[in-house]
Amino acid sequence: MAKLYPPQSDIDLLRVPPTEGERLLLDLLKESLSDNYEIYFQPFLNGDHPDVIILKEHSGAFIIEVKDWNPVHYSINDQGEWVLRKNGKSMASPCGQVRKYKNNFFDLHLAYRGYKSSASPIAEK
Repeated sequence: MAKLYPPQSDIDLLRVPPTEGERLLLDLLKESLSDNYEIYFQPFLNGDHPDVIILKEHSGAFIIEVKDWNPVHYSINDQGEWVLRKNGKSMASPCGQVRKYKNNFFDLHLAYRGYKSSASPIAEK
């Protein structure tokens, strides 16, 4: 069973509780992944708050943004933004949000640790 951070008992006490989709995903990941995996729920990464990050030592990281949206209420404009049909309000797509988290992870966090982004996998400076 994967390790969950913070523990479920702390997640249940959060001021903003997990959505139904986030809770289902956490339960599925916790039960399906081996104890080689670490699951972080809404971690704080220098201003970023992805919904879930999954880490496995010497393997990589998964960044997941969960949306409990009903797609019938949204459309996508020419800029790739999601638009709420009811009021025309645009927002970043879930993929755009994850891309921003990934870019910040590479450009801010890994650069600080002595790594840089390149066309190939992470290369040391």
